[in-house]
Amino acid sequence: MKIAIINLKSYEEFKNIIEHIETLEKEIINVKISLFIDKQYEQDFLHLDEKYDLCTLDMKDMNILDLKFKLDKIKYYAREKYDIAIDTQGTLKTSIIAYLLSGRTAGFKISGFKGYLATLLYDEKIDRKDEIPSISMKKLLSKPFGFSS
Repeated sequence: MKIAIINLKSYEEFKNIIEHIETLEKEIINVKISLFIDKQYEQDFLHLDEKYDLCTLDMKDMNILDLKFKLDKIKYYAREKYDIAIDTQGTLKTSIIAYLLSGRTAGFKISGFKGYLATLLYDEKIDRKDEIPSISMKKLLSKPFGFSS
């Protein structure tokens, strides 16, 4: 099974996701995980390169209208045929990337107009409610695979 995890934030903001990803690796046999990260943070993620495929996207100072210029790179990665793409960040930009990478997507329900548009692209939607972020992240990385959180 191939899983794409999209998070364009810095490594410091990404660290709490790593433990949940490691749990996924233990639960799913023959899983291959690709982390989609922003190119500006690539150096911070290099120590994870041996364990995961690091896929960099140059998203610095880019708005949603510029996304079409990055489609070639996203389409290149989409050839990997990911079974599911999980958007751990929850922005319109990252939801579009998830949608382009896989026919099956998961992400957080987001408020506001952009959030509503992003949520339309998800097959599995997790409501953050008033939960602790690590609990909602665990749900996001468990529910699409039928695991209880």
